[in-house]
Amino acid sequence: MQQTLNVKSIDEIKEIAKLGFENIDTNLSLTQILSYVVLLTEFDTQNLALEQLPGESVYKNGVWVFDLDEEKTVELIGNVKFR
Repeated sequence: MQQTLNVKSIDEIKEIAKLGFENIDTNLSLTQILSYVVLLTEFDTQNLALEQLPGESVYKNGVWVFDLDEEKTVELIGNVKFR
């Protein structure tokens, strides 16, 4: 992650954002998404905490989907600590 957020890779991140934008359904415009790229240069990975959503991958109706455990997710979100 540190390498990805390196200032010299910002142009690459912009290209990745453009490619992702073509494949992700969002209500944000590409301009809005790219405006956040600048903030990545100030992002400190030491302040990053990762969690995994509780649930499991299941095969339903011919496709793989993630079956979220809603009760445990609510509990997890309730325990998140913000600085």
